[in-house]
Amino acid sequence: MAYLIYTSASLSVLQTEESIQSMLRLYFEVFSETCQKFNCPLQFASQELSWENFLEEWEAYKNFGLIKAVLLTFLMYSPPDGIPDCEEMVESDMVKDVEVDDSSSIFKKLWKHKFMRMRLIHLIQNFVPSAPDAHK
Repeated sequence: MAYLIYTSASLSVLQTEESIQSMLRLYFEVFSETCQKFNCPLQFASQELSWENFLEEWEAYKNFGLIKAVLLTFLMYSPPDGIPDCEEMVESDMVKDVEVDDSSSIFKKLWKHKFMRMRLIHLIQNFVPSAPDAHK
């Protein structure tokens, strides 16, 4: 869910922790109501899924979603000829026989894409935790 939010939410929603919390709250409420409509218990790992438990899960796994979002952002804005053909990779024993272009030229083209560049910069500046000893 985190990578969906990081790749799909507008940058204005991703501006503040409050707006992210508001979106998560809305998601949780709609999810809970939908589960009740279909008589599905709100349980996760043998405990009831409360708002507090939901936020704990978000905090525990949001950075994995962030990493995936950064990787997916490159794919989302890649030109079709810049994305490797996965079927071809499998048929050729994953990557052994696949010709690879100069990847730096692909990244240069991608970096020129304004929306991709804005999203990546925003994700990195606002969500990548900095190491506590990085500035010592």
